Amino acid sequence: MQKPLTICLVTANRPDTFKQALLSVKNLNYQNFELIVADDSNNDATEIITKEIYPQARYYRNNPPLREILNSNKAINSAKSDIVCLFHDDDTFESSYFDELLPLMQKDPTIDLAYTGRVMVDEHDKEITKQIILDHEKYCYHSATDILDVMVLGKEYDHYKVEINTPGLVFRKKIFEKMGGLDATITTHCDTDFLLRILAVSDKVLFVNKLLYISKIWYGSSGRTKSSET
Repeated sequence: MQKPLTICLVTANRPDTFKQALLSVKNLNYQNFELIVADDSNNDATEIITKEIYPQARYYRNNPPLREILNSNKAINSAKSDIVCLFHDDDTFESSYFDELLPLMQKDPTIDLAYTGRVMVDEHDKEITKQIILDHEKYCYHSATDILDVMVLGKEYDHYKVEINTPGLVFRKKIFEKMGGLDATITTHCDTDFLLRILAVSDKVLFVNKLLYISKIWYGSSGRTKSSET
């Protein structure tokens, strides 16, 4: 039977953070999904962890590696569900993440994209900031055009306070297909490019004003980075 949701967990050579990400998938309250593990690692550590923790996952390992963009495209295009979540290997879900998102997307077919508030942590899991709207209603609905106006033109809207992000984004597969997938010619800021192009073919965006996603930021010699690349 087809599941209503596919989680695409894209990973490369980070077994420790991958394990935490996978455990957060296993501990989700909502369990009616398929999991795809798209592995670009150069060894079998990730495969072993997957078999130990979540053996029902659809696992594949790329040899040679595809790199993050093509690996993500392969995973999403392989999804058997109408709704997809792109998940990074150094992030984690709170257990109620999909309890909040999936019922609303299933009830309202005009919602193309959905995301939640998140906690940003550093590589040592120390909290950097919380992305949430204080003293505000639980659900917010945005126009994709308005979000594009903010990102491209620098406009400000009172109702759009927490920026949309690629990691953890939940979207309809038909929207991803309409935008043509991630652009493999992009070498930097591929997440931003993905958001700009998927927003350009989307309409309604749901934001759940709860801290349900933990996103890790890595500080390297070149500054702040967020990637599944090696």
